[in-house]
Amino acid sequence: MEGYRVTRTYPEPIRLRPVPEPELPHDAATAGGGAMNLTVQAVGAIIALVITTLFVVQPRPLLMALFAFVAQPLFLIVGLMYLGRVFRELRDKDVL
Repeated sequence: MEGYRVTRTYPEPIRLRPVPEPELPHDAATAGGGAMNLTVQAVGAIIALVITTLFVVQPRPLLMALFAFVAQPLFLIVGLMYLGRVFRELRDKDVL
């Protein structure tokens, strides 16, 4: 194979184009696009999660009682409160 020369051809580098960001109104919070205030639900979930974590790390009778009678019902209450807020907001926006 004399006289032949093998050359590698590399593809051209990929050139990235910037993607235009969608324009949002500056007053999105006043236009009804604000976030829900879920502070109570978040604090309740954190308390229940701390109790659950303590019980998993050190399974003692007191922590088991707190887990069974405080953490689990608290998770249920927080979940129902969150679902209530979601459905209320969906009804306010005429989605449901």
